[in-house]
Amino acid sequence: MNTTRWKNKNIMRFATWNIKSLNNRDQETVKELNHNNIDTCAIQETQKKGRGQILYSQYIVVYSGVVKNERAKEGVAIAIKVRYRDCIRDCKYISSRILVVGLNTGHTKHKHTVNLRT
Repeated sequence: MNTTRWKNKNIMRFATWNIKSLNNRDQETVKELNHNNIDTCAIQETQKKGRGQILYSQYIVVYSGVVKNERAKEGVAIAIKVRYRDCIRDCKYISSRILVVGLNTGHTKHKHTVNLRT
């Protein structure tokens, strides 16, 4: 298979990761994503409480977990490379198991919408 035609394409790399806990491991997680050149990663079992966004040097992590007064369990997150920050259209925090982030990618002539659900 000839892969040289892909070299000129703007390819977005997606991944998924069952992390078992993002608490106290967030820097290590972001470092590993960056090392593997992942653009967007859906992360499960974060065990983070609440909802929000955290900005790291290379990634924005959008997360949704249980309410703060509950025991930390489940939780999801989506890590997006900072270079796609302006592509983020919206974030919908459905529950501690479902998070939707809409991205507009591509040029204005070829606009793509990506809905990431985890």
